[in-house]
Amino acid sequence: MEQESTGRQRQARETKRRIFEAAMDRMREKGYYGTRIEDVCQAAQVSVGTFYHHYDSKLDIFSFTYAEADEYFENEVAPRLAAEAPERRILAYFDLYAEFNKRMGVDFVKVLYHGDNTWFTKKDRAMQRVLREQIADAQAAGTLDPTISASDLTESLFVLARGAVYDWCIHNGSYDLTESLERLMNRMLKGFQSPSSYR
Repeated sequence: MEQESTGRQRQARETKRRIFEAAMDRMREKGYYGTRIEDVCQAAQVSVGTFYHHYDSKLDIFSFTYAEADEYFENEVAPRLAAEAPERRILAYFDLYAEFNKRMGVDFVKVLYHGDNTWFTKKDRAMQRVLREQIADAQAAGTLDPTISASDLTESLFVLARGAVYDWCIHNGSYDLTESLERLMNRMLKGFQSPSSYR
């Protein structure tokens, strides 16, 4: 019975991923607004009922991407940052953030950047928590101003990072996102630290 349940769970995960991949393919072709759920279901070879069993809406399809991103930042990025000096961790975080976007590919990332994507505004995701911890560590080490809340600075840095990724998208990935984002973050962080930090 347990083996049968595990098989059903695996099949459900595979179906959810198939719907996700079909949706991403359609959105790359037609954009977010031009993609209909019926088209996604046809491409994934599932019923509309099956779609709604796995996703609440077209926007909810992105939950798959953001869940994977949060898992990556919590389980892979956070341990890698622990090996860095506190004053270097924030820039190292955004190097990994840029690399993550580059791995997804500019065409995929373009699909995420539309006005109705409220996933960008969700609070206390693992991705944000990991950055907030690095900021708090830098404040404790005396390299960042401790009078600014780590939460506020986290939000500000994400606004800058999303703007940088959006610019990279509208330029069709024609420049190195990692270099560009590190340069922008260096400039931003100088306003919150001593001149000798984050060289």
